Amino acid sequence: MIRKLLTTLVTGLIPCCLWSQVTVPVYTEFSKGDSVEIAFKLITGELQKSAAFAFQLQSPSAFSGRGIVLLKTNQAKQYRIEFPDKLKTFGPEGIYIKGNTQSVTIIANTGLGLREAVYKYLEQTGFRYFMPGDIWKVVPSLQSPYRNYSVLTKPDYEYREIANGHGYGNSEKLAKDFNSWAEYNQMGGAFRVATGHAYESIVQDHADLFKAHPEYFAKPVKAGTLPNEFKFNVANRDLVNFLAQDAVKRFEANVKSGYSSCMVSMEPSDGGGYGDLPELKPFGGPSDQVFYLTNYVARELRRKYPEAWVGGYAYNNHMLPPRFKLEPNVFVEITNGFNRTQYTTVDLLKMWKAKATKTGIYDYLGVFEWTYDMPGQVPAAKPAIMKKALREYYDNGARVFQGESTMGWVNRGPGQYVLSKLFWNLNANTDSLLEDFYNTAFGPAAPHIKKLYSTWEKYALKVPLANDLADWITLVNNATAVTRVPAIQARIDAIKKYLIYLVWYTELKQAPTMDNLMRIMRYAYRSYDDAQFATLPILASLPFYSGHPGIGWYDKDQPWRADKRPYTNSDLQDDYNKIQQTVKKSAGVIYYSADAPYVALQDIYKIPAKPYSTTPHSSWYNTEYIFQIGKKQADNYFEIKSDFITPPPNERPVKITVYQAKAVQSGQDEMPVTVFYQSVKNKIERLSLASLAPGDYRLKVEDQGKMFSLSFSPAVNHSMIASMEKGVTLTSLLSLNTFYFYVPPGVTVFQIAKSNGFMLQSPSGRVINKTTITEETFAVNVQGGESGIWTISNQGGFLALNGIPPFLGDHPSTMLVPSYLKK
Repeated sequence: MIRKLLTTLVTGLIPCCLWSQVTVPVYTEFSKGDSVEIAFKLITGELQKSAAFAFQLQSPSAFSGRGIVLLKTNQAKQYRIEFPDKLKTFGPEGIYIKGNTQSVTIIANTGLGLREAVYKYLEQTGFRYFMPGDIWKVVPSLQSPYRNYSVLTKPDYEYREIANGHGYGNSEKLAKDFNSWAEYNQMGGAFRVATGHAYESIVQDHADLFKAHPEYFAKPVKAGTLPNEFKFNVANRDLVNFLAQDAVKRFEANVKSGYSSCMVSMEPSDGGGYGDLPELKPFGGPSDQVFYLTNYVARELRRKYPEAWVGGYAYNNHMLPPRFKLEPNVFVEITNGFNRTQYTTVDLLKMWKAKATKTGIYDYLGVFEWTYDMPGQVPAAKPAIMKKALREYYDNGARVFQGESTMGWVNRGPGQYVLSKLFWNLNANTDSLLEDFYNTAFGPAAPHIKKLYSTWEKYALKVPLANDLADWITLVNNATAVTRVPAIQARIDAIKKYLIYLVWYTELKQAPTMDNLMRIMRYAYRSYDDAQFATLPILASLPFYSGHPGIGWYDKDQPWRADKRPYTNSDLQDDYNKIQQTVKKSAGVIYYSADAPYVALQDIYKIPAKPYSTTPHSSWYNTEYIFQIGKKQADNYFEIKSDFITPPPNERPVKITVYQAKAVQSGQDEMPVTVFYQSVKNKIERLSLASLAPGDYRLKVEDQGKMFSLSFSPAVNHSMIASMEKGVTLTSLLSLNTFYFYVPPGVTVFQIAKSNGFMLQSPSGRVINKTTITEETFAVNVQGGESGIWTISNQGGFLALNGIPPFLGDHPSTMLVPSYLKK
């Protein structure tokens, strides 16, 4: 309760004098340390950073239309402060804000909601918390704390979390920066979930018990030992009863410790280990076994604690729902990955919705070992795509979203900021949010930074081109040239830090030497607490994945730890100047669009009369072709064979979609003309194109990681798309590949991106040997007499073309190229 009048005078953060202070009454009521006091300190503390406000703490009963009202719903009702009745139905995160030029009323159903409401209101006054760290925080200069603003809302997602997969190591600063960012942007929520792998900790916490009872495990185990994979024999009644009692104790321990989750996890250990003991057969497969146990624990826990939940994943071997409905206090989180069923994530959500009271999504927003913090590779950095996914998940029942990400703020930061807003309002305009980010964070430099991020969002290459690196450096230099504001320059410097990493990573991929690796390791170590790029993940994983195991974060006494000097602004400018000197742009590279219409190569170029070898091709991942129907006939078809790989099994069929060929380069998918599904293992299937009218088409194969081989009939001219935006990944499963591409007259240089080796032969017979298995992009200078048909042979792995029409042909006589090449 209020015991005395509190007046706070703030100076020092902004120039002010005593006479310039603005007195702001705050009408609230709290006891020391309670949630309302936290919200009070939050709003007054932040507003004090923006102006010389003096806050007077007053009783809510004294409110007469001027000042800040800050109350929970029950308090507002007590003091007859008006709020919409509908607020009571909005749950623990329901909030109401009503502001004008003289006052603002902030009311929420709980203390958590009140803090979230404060941050929402601060955003209306101009505060921004774009990314972790002080430099990404924007504090406005305010004349008044009041704004015309009204909202009655609650979050669409009841729990919202982005977790950093590598954690923060030993850095309190990194943890504080990220956790503060999450709080500022109203992440978290009242329905805090617990779904992580639990079987391991249960066994380890009671190791003696489990060693004495090998019959508790789903597979035979020698007494006195523990298995490598912890899966339980749910047919054992003593075990099941013990696990239920253990869950009750875990829940009670959480409550006692102040842990805010109302949930305990019964998620199995990762990997396999499910058994086929005779007594388990009546229980069914992995999903039935897992959720039989989950149901049992949930019933027992609910008897003592009606508010308690039991959580777990739909994941890996137990991705599919069980045969039975789940208890009303069971929460299931569907993982958007490691899904080898025939169903999509949305299909699975629909199936689980019929079994569970509440469901959520666990997604992978940017795992370092998959993306290496490269632009264009991180889902979290693609707001429009994530908005579409979040909406689809929500419409099919998901009310929780947990995303696994990692540090590296410059690349993924703006996207994760937009995500935090979409969690609350799925109808939020992502373009408007990004425009606000560019304009507010970068002021006059915004056009250059916007162009930079727009390029990164669509970037497809896993290792950047030198030309693109040079263009990005130019954009950052242009941004630097138009601002003298220190706060904006600090944010541009953060982007420079990321660019240094991109250049040095590219050089490491081109030459994976110890010196190149050590340069990045020392750079990441000295920049560790800043994390504008993925510092800790680099230190933990990059050595192993660069062919130098044993020198990472978890290995002691490494040479890169020797330099403990802080990374200064002077160091930054020196390193940035170095990369500007080393990144050389290849002059004369011409852009060739991949868009329709098309023409047969033989119609614009006389193909030399000589033998051209052909090889069967096998591909992996999403692959796209262009093809042309000359006339409607039965001889128009393609043949496909897939599922060359047995482990891991994937029941989802290969999907082949045919579109009108209108926007290949932009990747915009129009309405499909037709869709095929192919699921027969290792057997050639012929799929007809006889119904298609004459014209140009695009064919997209989504192979679900099975590997496939596709060939068109002789009547159908075609090419494979190998642009830098898309690229292709070929395998050597059937043989090393031979392809052909066309170099038009006037081309003096072109570029090839690759992961593995191949041989390159020009029309004049010149051979370029690129058989080293190195991920790189290199320039090819075209000599006299070398326009025409080039050959790639002995090829496998990723391949993309730039500076020439980005198409690969099986044979020159059936190859398509853009019709604009026709003179």
